Parts: sequence; structure tokens; C-alpha cells
Amino acid sequence: MSDIPVLVIGGCGFIGYHVVKALLAEKGPVFSVHVMGRNINKSQLPRAGYHTGDFTSEKDVASILEAVQPVVIFHVASPVPSGNGSSDKFYFDTNVEGTKTLLRVAATCESVKAFVYTSSSGVLVGDSYDNGDETWPIKTSKTRNSNAYATSKAIADQLVQDHNGKPFLTTCLRVCAVYGERDSQTIPAMMKIMKEGKHRIQIGDNTAKSDRTSGENAALAHVLAAKALLAKINNPDVYRPKVDGEAFFITDGRPMPTWDFARIVWRAAGDHTPPEQIKVIPAWFILNLASLTEWAYWIFTLGYKRPTAFRRMLIETTCVERTFSIQKAKERLGYKPMDNMDDAIKRGLAFIRQQEAEEELKRKQKLRDREESS
Repeated sequence: MSDIPVLVIGGCGFIGYHVVKALLAEKGPVFSVHVMGRNINKSQLPRAGYHTGDFTSEKDVASILEAVQPVVIFHVASPVPSGNGSSDKFYFDTNVEGTKTLLRVAATCESVKAFVYTSSSGVLVGDSYDNGDETWPIKTSKTRNSNAYATSKAIADQLVQDHNGKPFLTTCLRVCAVYGERDSQTIPAMMKIMKEGKHRIQIGDNTAKSDRTSGENAALAHVLAAKALLAKINNPDVYRPKVDGEAFFITDGRPMPTWDFARIVWRAAGDHTPPEQIKVIPAWFILNLASLTEWAYWIFTLGYKRPTAFRRMLIETTCVERTFSIQKAKERLGYKPMDNMDDAIKRGLAFIRQQEAEEELKRKQKLRDREESS
């Protein structure tokens, strides 16, 4: 059997890197992996083909689809949820309009048979979820008091589901708070807190649980989804649980209080702060302070800027219940999450240390270059 060509949109990003790695490791079926991204000079893996392009550009997408002729498209690309200063318009232009462009152009490429979209667990209406599942309503453009990232991902999620069978099969994976090697959000944010000495402060009583997903588990779900869609395409008369046109929540299946997870990271990084030295601050106080800060930014910048870290939305994630059911993924995808949290954290920390060492070498080289030129 010949290799199955696949295209990973955003395959040089955090989740995309893990998806590419998992696809390359597959023994059956064997995938010929191609990656499309704006910056392909990072996170490359041997045996994958890399193509520079912007998935919001119809011309770029058409050109790369023509060259690769993929059977499966993995749409993993998206701006990160926070800390990047992206405007609301940028989120909607990228996640919604970009996904529309990708679906439209892919529909003209005869080779494409399956489309897997990396959605987000934050698509559900509201901010607090206790074992939320796929029957719960998701956000729309009319949802009030919703952040742009979550709303734009929800709209794209629905677009992909609605596109099922037109002409290819589609599925959405609502991945929750991914962490691990090459993580640019979760573990780096916790290490920043530790370096600033703020890890001895706890917001709220740490009773609310939340879910998260290792990079490897996120990638596993993507591979399983693609294989399920291909199985239906290749053997349409064989009964299988419905995957096409569906959405699935993906987590480690190991919910725990936010501060418990943070302390696992900090202990792995060498911290041994005893519990009696942790100062607990009421959640209501910090949430109100964050709201005031956001209002101040809005007033004094005329709505053009917002705080990158001290935002109510981000702080709420530490003190509200945010858990999700993965029963549907288990039953229909055969998803069995790996119990690899400790290992994923260690590799995430090792990657950060490696980056810091490389940055230090660059800094020293710049100093030497200045000295030699003076």
C-alpha cells in the first residue's frame, strides 16, 4: 500500500509539531507528511516536507494543495489564546475567515477526502463547565461576554461540522489546555510565575478542578480521527460509530485543581515550598482587580490595547470548574489517553532550558561581536 499524503496546516506550531511527529511514527497506514506554515524554519522534523504559505490566502492554499495532493488535511493553525496582543479582528480573520478559505479551496481539490480541525474546549457557552460534553451549546457571534479567541474557534468548529460531506468528511477535536514539549503558553507561564517568586501566592481555595491535555495525547486524537474518517471512506458499508460531522472533547482524562498542576510543574523545576508558606488570596478580590485593570486599559487606549497577562478571563480559569467528558472520544475514536503528565512536563521544562541556553549563547555572541568591532 502506498503512503497516504497528508497536509498539516500549522505543523510548525506546538500542537502541529506533535501531530506531525505522531503521523511520522505511524506504521499502518503510513503517511507521507507535508506541512504548511507562515514560518517553516522552526520545529522541523526529518521525513516531513515543508511548504511556506498562509492558510488565509486562497492563492497559497491552492498552490500547496496542487503540489501535495493530500488525502487528509489537518487544520491545526490558530493564534494562541492569550498573551500575544492579538486584536479581536485578527482572531476572527484568522480562525473564521481563514477556515472558510481553507474549506472552500480544499473542496476544489479532488484528492482531499478527510478534514480534521483542531478546535478548543473553550467553545462551550459560559466560562465554567462541570463534565461538559458535546451536547452542550457552543458560542456564536451573538454570544455575550465571550472572548474573541473562544468565539472565533466555536464559529470555525461549526463551519467545519456543517461542511461534512461537501465533498470530504470532517471532524472537530476540542482540545483542552495543551502542555508539554515546545509549549509556549502553559508551562512557560508557570515558570515565569516561579521566577518572579509569585508561586507562593494562590488565588482562590483551589477546589475547582480543570482538565488539560499533553501534546502527545492531542496528537494521538488527531491520528485516530483521521484513521476513522479514512476507514469510512475506504469501507463505507461497514458499520462504525459516527465520527464524520462530529465534535469530540480531548483531555488527559485526569482533572485536578489548577494549583495542584502548577505545583507539579514547580516541583519538577526544583521548587520545594512547604504548604504553610503559601499565601491564599480570595478569588473575588483578584477578579475585581483584573476587571478594573481591563477597564483602565480600554479607557486610556480607546479600546486598542488590553493587558496581556492580568486579565479576568485568564484568572477565572484558576478558580472555576472547567472539566470535560471524553467518553464520546473513547467510544467512537478509540481514544485512550496516555498517562504521561510527568514526562510531558519534564520535556516541556527541558525545552525551555534549551531555549534559554540558546538565547544566552546568542547574547554572548552579540557582545563578542560588539567588542571585536569597537
